Amino acid sequence: MGSHLEADAISQIWSYTGSLVSMSMSYPKYGLIRDRILMSMPCPRHGLTRDLHSGDERIRGMQVLNLVHDFELQKLKESEIIKEYSERLLNIANKIRLLGSSLVDSRIVEKILVTLPKRFEATITALENTKDMSKITLAELLSSL
Repeated sequence: MGSHLEADAISQIWSYTGSLVSMSMSYPKYGLIRDRILMSMPCPRHGLTRDLHSGDERIRGMQVLNLVHDFELQKLKESEIIKEYSERLLNIANKIRLLGSSLVDSRIVEKILVTLPKRFEATITALENTKDMSKITLAELLSSL
C-alpha cells in the first residue's frame, strides 16, 4: 500500500511539473522550479532515473555558456540603482549554478566594481583604502555603495 501512495504522489508531481512546462514558455522562473523538482525525484516511468530529465550535457553546457556570455555583457544602466543591477547579476549567477556550474560571489563583486560608472569612483577609492578588495564580500560591497 505504501508504494501505491508513493506512486500516486509521484504521478501528481509529474502532472504538476507538466503544467510548469507549459508555464515555463511564458515565465522562465517556472522552468527553474520545474527543473528543481525533477532533479529531486525519481522518474515513475519505465524505471528511468532523473538523469534522463536533467538534460543532455551538451545542451546544458551551451546554456551555461550563453548565461556566462549574458553575465559578461551586463552593464549598469544610468537610470538603474545598484540593487537592481546586483539582482540582475545574481539572477544570472543563480541560473548558472542551477545548471551545475559555479560562479563565485567574488566574480560578481569584481564584475560590479569593473562596470560601475565614474560617479562611484570616490566610493571605490575609499573602499580600496579601507578594505582588502580580494576579500570583500558581495554584501559588504553593496552596503557601501
